Amino acid sequence: SLFSGTLKENLALLNHDFSETEMVAALSDACALDVFHSRPLGLLFNIENQGKNLSRGENKKILLAQALLK
Repeated sequence: SLFSGTLKENLALLNHDFSETEMVAALSDACALDVFHSRPLGLLFNIENQGKNLSRGENKKILLAQALLK
């Protein structure tokens, strides 16, 4: 599940060696670029614990991107 932190921190949960380019590519593959582009801070957008400030669809897309980065 998502935790309180930035989108970047949530994506890099299991591996901090991913580049921002790789993270954006994973978001693209997970059809989650809308989450990235709709927030002015992009990867630095702050996610609330369990993704409470995201829709269910956005939450699932970010979790999929996270899984793609394993």
